[in-house]
Amino acid sequence: MANLLLSQKVLNLSNEDLLDIIKLSLRNNDVKILECLFKNNIQVNEIKDKYGYHPIHFAIKNKKLECIDYLLENGASINEKTKDGYSPLFLAYDTHDPLIIESLIRHNADINDVNKEGETILFLAVKDNDIELVKCLINNNANVNVKDKDENTPLMIASHERYFQIVRWLVKGGANINEKNKYHDTALYYSSPNYGYKKEIYNFLKVRGAC
Repeated sequence: MANLLLSQKVLNLSNEDLLDIIKLSLRNNDVKILECLFKNNIQVNEIKDKYGYHPIHFAIKNKKLECIDYLLENGASINEKTKDGYSPLFLAYDTHDPLIIESLIRHNADINDVNKEGETILFLAVKDNDIELVKCLINNNANVNVKDKDENTPLMIASHERYFQIVRWLVKGGANINEKNKYHDTALYYSSPNYGYKKEIYNFLKVRGAC
């Protein structure tokens, strides 16, 4: 396939044909095909399907880390969204592959980007009790005080779900322990005797000035 591409006028191929070739390279994890395309100066960010999926999105969905890295190192947009609002980082989260997520963060993906619910990747990691990803995001300057559409913060979610270790990391990362959501509830309230009482979390927040 690579030799065939070198003998063809790639620039004369349609967007659909180019996308088919790229999908083939991704299925086979064949970086050489991508290299041939880039040697012919393809505009990788202009190639997409009717749903707004670009080569980088397909590479992530196919979990092809080598191809992902190659695309990003050769100009693929790290924050390009599909028509339904999926950025590469949110697609990567759906793969549950930490190496892909870490690669995107390393290539400066916007870790504070939000989905339709107003949630960042940090929210999703907290909900899934993924302590390692929470640590990774905090260490890469994720906004720990971001709010979703109900004005909940990641700390409120962690307190509500009884995820003590995540509560500790969020507070260490600068979470505002007295922030309120649209119902005027705080992280302390969700750990209090009035709401299921999570003693370990409640005492931890109280000692640090939660009220």
